[in-house]
Amino acid sequence: CGGKPLVTSMVRWPRLRRYWSRIRRRICSNCGKHTFDLSQPRLLVCGGCGEGRYCSEGCQREHWAWKHWKECGTIFGRKMNNLQASGWRMVPPTKKKMTIIAPNGEAMTLARALTFVPCSIGYV
Repeated sequence: CGGKPLVTSMVRWPRLRRYWSRIRRRICSNCGKHTFDLSQPRLLVCGGCGEGRYCSEGCQREHWAWKHWKECGTIFGRKMNNLQASGWRMVPPTKKKMTIIAPNGEAMTLARALTFVPCSIGYV
């Protein structure tokens, strides 16, 4: 994977550790292409787990076929367990959107809720 060596070395930099959650959102999970210019649009995000980031649909398809299909369901399951353990609750889906209620009563889509839940399984 083109992105893994870059990510692995960046995680080791002590000055970057506290900013890592924001930096990793700007690195393609497949090819490692990155943009740290905040005026540039963010990368595409995996709709299943919310962890995979991609610079193009081609990269997303390639990474899915190569590796991500194995990880995506596991990450999604862990995040859902964490959400439910934290007091979040699901409501019946309407018009293809899964809605989830936060402990504070705020309703949001499941995809958005998954971005609030950390999942620590490597650099994904």
